Amino acid sequence: MRFKIDPISGIPPYYQLLQEIKLGILSGQIEDGDRLPSIREMAKTLKLNPNTVAKAYYNLEDEGLLECKGRKGSYVNYDKTRSGKLSHVIAEDELKVFLNKIFYLGISEDELKKMITKQFERSHLK
Repeated sequence: MRFKIDPISGIPPYYQLLQEIKLGILSGQIEDGDRLPSIREMAKTLKLNPNTVAKAYYNLEDEGLLECKGRKGSYVNYDKTRSGKLSHVIAEDELKVFLNKIFYLGISEDELKKMITKQFERSHLK
């Protein structure tokens, strides 16, 4: 899987990488037991500081999605029975980023609710 980092998005690169890996796991492109590139390899490929990649890896390890085995590498540790929980975690994380942008733009809660209702009606998701 190729990871993409948008340097002008305003979202910290470590967080973008963290989300990319989570989505890769959830989509099945990255499977339990897969070895991720080393921190240095990933940093070189994505043109990031190794500390940025390390921060993403350490966060994944704290969440129980990655097992770092020192020089042997970092391996995905994902039980598919947790997919519902991971989906909710990703959705909540993305929602936080979205809401921060919306409120930064000065859009009120009422305006946002109207926009969401309108989009649901347009997309027939209601």
